[in-house]
Amino acid sequence: MSLVLEYKSRAEAGPATTAELEGPTVVGRGPDCALRPDDILLSRRHFRLFEREGVWHAEDVGSAAGTWLNGAQLRGARALEAGDELQAGGTVFRVARAD
Repeated sequence: MSLVLEYKSRAEAGPATTAELEGPTVVGRGPDCALRPDDILLSRRHFRLFEREGVWHAEDVGSAAGTWLNGAQLRGARALEAGDELQAGGTVFRVARAD
């Protein structure tokens, strides 16, 4: 199972960055995070992505500003599908593929 994300800070010029994830991943600016976009508005540990029963999920991990999924604040773990958008700090993450 893999999850492909395209992400870009709103302050960043140029194309989005693509990341293919194969397992549980914490997103943030801390040194222990597997995915660390260049965004000072992200918490050290902002949200996590994980696969459960063949479906990828996102869950905020106590970030200061929260994580948003398709415009609604993320509360608890939520299933992801292609086309979904997560917003954390000043970065937008688009799910390109979730299989």
